[in-house]
Amino acid sequence: MDDRFLKYIRSVLIKIPFPTQYSLIFVFHLIIVSRLPSVCLPFVTSLSIYRIGMVFELMRLDSYLVEMGFFKSRGRAKSAVEGGKVTVNGNVCVKASKNITTEDKIDVEEGLDMPKGYFKLKAIQELTTILSPGDYVLDLGSSAGGFMLCALEFIGPSGHIQGIEFSKDFRTELGKIAFEHKNAEIMFADVFTVSVDKIATDKNSKDKKFDVLLSDMTLEPKDSLLALSRMCVLLKDGGWLLQVIKIPKNRFKKSIVKKIESFGFTVSDVLEPQTQEVYIVAQKTGNPVIGGGADGDFEDNDSDSEFDSKNDVESIAGESENIESEFDDDDGDYEYDDEVDTSTDFVDITDMDFGEDDDDDDFEDGDGDSESEADQK
Repeated sequence: MDDRFLKYIRSVLIKIPFPTQYSLIFVFHLIIVSRLPSVCLPFVTSLSIYRIGMVFELMRLDSYLVEMGFFKSRGRAKSAVEGGKVTVNGNVCVKASKNITTEDKIDVEEGLDMPKGYFKLKAIQELTTILSPGDYVLDLGSSAGGFMLCALEFIGPSGHIQGIEFSKDFRTELGKIAFEHKNAEIMFADVFTVSVDKIATDKNSKDKKFDVLLSDMTLEPKDSLLALSRMCVLLKDGGWLLQVIKIPKNRFKKSIVKKIESFGFTVSDVLEPQTQEVYIVAQKTGNPVIGGGADGDFEDNDSDSEFDSKNDVESIAGESENIESEFDDDDGDYEYDDEVDTSTDFVDITDMDFGEDDDDDDFEDGDGDSESEADQK
């Protein structure tokens, strides 16, 4: 009896009264024993007792939630449990390593088995409303499809979303989204080499332009902006940009805003969550500055390069240089223009929940075992 059969037995038994479960398993094994030679009886009896024990063995709560199909990964299950979204026998349980049996009654709040990017974009949308019904959206770095699933809820059936993802490891998740939504398409390509002309079509855009550009790729800041410099031409004038930049927590480099503005954008919001990311919301208001860019890169030892207060955001204005030369600094010492304009609003979202960040997370649960998850955007 293999493990898949045992999982099926558990899924069936959980719906049957506990005393009846013992009887069914006992009868099942008697049937097996009766059909075997007597010489095999001791062995089969021992195996039966062992298998019965496996069916009723104690299981970790997070493992149980995955096995029963509530979540696709232990990372998501753990996040839901610790967030108070799971009850055991009517009581909220916040310990993912709690041992349970098939006798316990488990209830899970609906709508939680989503990639973390879904919750991230949903929280940003509630603050900025960059997505509207009927919008045509381009999503760079679709990963597990979190942004796509969330955007589809806001743009509705009259809108469309085109995802671009480099890794084919996400073919299953993204293929499922494209199959279930007629207004969603996915392209597996490298944003640094794919022809821009091949991205926008009559079906997925309006006059070969998009209303919203979402960019969340696991790249260094300079590479994220290089990708944006290629793709921003696909965004219509007046269109909205959400640019996610991976930087250390509570540190914001002013040159990033200046660089985005040099592409023809006006930055309206800079959101700083608990994770080591910064979310920049901007509107396209003009053409990119030829040869534009901040003077230097994103590293410096000057205290002015960070936000000292969560009430201010610093946006940069001034002359800029070519993006390529900005990022190729051989000595590794980067500088930027210190003249700033504090007209942009800073939004503190450190208390908002964007879902469990378990991309490469090894977590300990008190019982000594750990698990690596890859539950991405």
